[in-house]
Amino acid sequence: MKSSKSILGKILYAMLFVFIIPSLLFYWAMLTEDVIRYSVGMNPKTGLVMAAVGVALISWGMIALYYYGNGLPMNAYPPQQYVKKGPYRLFKHPIYWGFGILTVGTSLFFNSSSGLWLV
Repeated sequence: MKSSKSILGKILYAMLFVFIIPSLLFYWAMLTEDVIRYSVGMNPKTGLVMAAVGVALISWGMIALYYYGNGLPMNAYPPQQYVKKGPYRLFKHPIYWGFGILTVGTSLFFNSSSGLWLV
């Protein structure tokens, strides 16, 4: 049986990367919106589609690590097996690619020049 300390560490680590860091990036974009004046120049619907693709790629990568790697998608708690199936056939790091696509899509959706060009 896993210790409660190990489970708590995994929960806190996941919360850092799923909630805290993305919230800080969103807040950073809001604070610097008046500083960055470059045009976003795309339809918010395009951003919504990109964000959905990013979330799908992140999810697919995480599921592949869980099922094929017998582990969690966390570098502090790596999977037991090296994964080359699913999205890992297409990308070496699909979760990172998905996060990048999600970030760009979110910036386009909110018409955030700071989010797109700075954050």
